[in-house]
Amino acid sequence: MVKQKEQNKTGLKKFIIMVSLILIVVQVVLANSLVARGREIRQLTKEQEQLREEISTFENEVAQASSLTTIRRRARELGMEPGKIEFLPPPPLAVAP
Repeated sequence: MVKQKEQNKTGLKKFIIMVSLILIVVQVVLANSLVARGREIRQLTKEQEQLREEISTFENEVAQASSLTTIRRRARELGMEPGKIEFLPPPPLAVAP
Protein backbone atom coordinates (compact mmCIF):
# COMPACT_ATOMS: atom_id res chain seq x y z
CA MET A 1 0.00 0.00 0.00
CA VAL A 2 2.82 2.38 0.85
CA LYS A 3 4.50 1.42 -2.39
CA GLN A 4 1.32 2.16 -4.32
CA LYS A 5 1.01 5.62 -2.72
CA GLU A 6 4.62 6.29 -3.62
CA GLN A 7 3.96 5.27 -7.22
CA ASN A 8 0.87 7.49 -7.29
CA LYS A 9 2.92 10.43 -6.00
CA THR A 10 5.64 9.76 -8.58
CA GLY A 11 3.04 9.51 -11.33
CA LEU A 12 1.39 12.73 -10.15
CA LYS A 13 4.75 14.50 -10.10
CA LYS A 14 5.50 13.31 -13.64
CA PHE A 15 2.07 14.46 -14.78
CA ILE A 16 2.52 17.90 -13.19
CA ILE A 17 5.98 18.26 -14.75
CA MET A 18 4.64 17.26 -18.20
CA VAL A 19 1.70 19.66 -17.96
CA SER A 20 4.04 22.42 -16.81
CA LEU A 21 6.42 21.79 -19.72
CA ILE A 22 3.54 21.75 -22.20
CA LEU A 23 2.20 25.02 -20.79
CA ILE A 24 5.66 26.61 -21.00
CA VAL A 25 6.01 25.53 -24.64
CA VAL A 26 2.53 26.86 -25.43
CA GLN A 27 3.38 30.16 -23.75
CA VAL A 28 6.62 30.49 -25.75
CA VAL A 29 4.80 29.73 -29.01
CA LEU A 30 2.05 32.24 -28.24
CA ALA A 31 4.56 34.91 -27.21
CA ASN A 32 6.49 34.36 -30.44
CA SER A 33 3.29 34.60 -32.44
CA LEU A 34 2.36 37.81 -30.64
CA VAL A 35 5.75 39.36 -31.42
CA ALA A 36 5.45 38.39 -35.08
CA ARG A 37 1.95 39.90 -35.28
CA GLY A 38 3.20 43.07 -33.62
CA ARG A 39 5.94 43.44 -36.22
CA GLU A 40 3.44 42.81 -38.99
CA ILE A 41 1.07 45.44 -37.58
CA ARG A 42 3.89 47.99 -37.33
CA GLN A 43 4.91 47.28 -40.93
CA LEU A 44 1.32 47.58 -42.18
CA THR A 45 0.83 50.81 -40.24
CA LYS A 46 3.99 52.21 -41.83
CA GLU A 47 2.77 51.19 -45.31
CA GLN A 48 -0.63 52.73 -44.59
CA GLU A 49 0.99 56.05 -43.66
CA GLN A 50 3.10 56.00 -46.84
CA LEU A 51 0.01 55.30 -48.94
CA ARG A 52 -1.87 58.15 -47.26
CA GLU A 53 1.01 60.49 -48.10
CA GLU A 54 0.94 59.29 -51.73
CA ILE A 55 -2.82 59.82 -51.90
CA SER A 56 -2.41 63.32 -50.52
CA THR A 57 0.29 64.07 -53.11
CA PHE A 58 -1.93 62.76 -55.92
CA GLU A 59 -4.91 64.77 -54.68
CA ASN A 60 -2.76 67.92 -54.73
CA GLU A 61 -1.57 67.12 -58.26
CA VAL A 62 -5.16 66.61 -59.43
CA ALA A 63 -6.25 69.87 -57.80
CA GLN A 64 -3.41 71.76 -59.47
CA ALA A 65 -4.01 70.14 -62.85
CA SER A 66 -7.72 70.92 -62.76
CA SER A 67 -7.33 74.57 -61.75
CA LEU A 68 -8.49 77.08 -64.37
CA THR A 69 -5.08 78.77 -64.46
CA THR A 70 -3.36 75.50 -65.34
CA ILE A 71 -6.00 74.61 -67.92
CA ARG A 72 -5.71 78.03 -69.61
CA ARG A 73 -1.90 77.83 -69.68
CA ARG A 74 -1.99 74.31 -71.11
CA ALA A 75 -4.57 75.34 -73.72
CA ARG A 76 -2.32 78.22 -74.84
CA GLU A 77 0.63 75.81 -75.06
CA LEU A 78 -1.47 73.64 -77.37
CA GLY A 79 -2.32 76.66 -79.53
CA MET A 80 -5.91 77.04 -78.42
CA GLU A 81 -7.51 80.45 -78.15
CA PRO A 82 -10.66 81.59 -76.40
CA GLY A 83 -13.69 81.47 -78.65
CA LYS A 84 -15.34 84.68 -79.78
CA ILE A 85 -18.95 84.86 -78.82
CA GLU A 86 -21.32 87.01 -80.79
CA PHE A 87 -24.60 87.82 -79.15
CA LEU A 88 -27.62 88.23 -81.41
CA PRO A 89 -30.01 91.02 -80.62
CA PRO A 90 -33.37 89.87 -79.33
CA PRO A 91 -36.18 89.82 -81.89
CA PRO A 92 -38.39 92.90 -81.88
CA LEU A 93 -41.43 92.66 -79.69
CA ALA A 94 -44.84 92.84 -81.27
CA VAL A 95 -46.61 96.05 -80.43
CA ALA A 96 -50.36 96.03 -80.00
CA PRO A 97 -52.18 98.35 -82.48
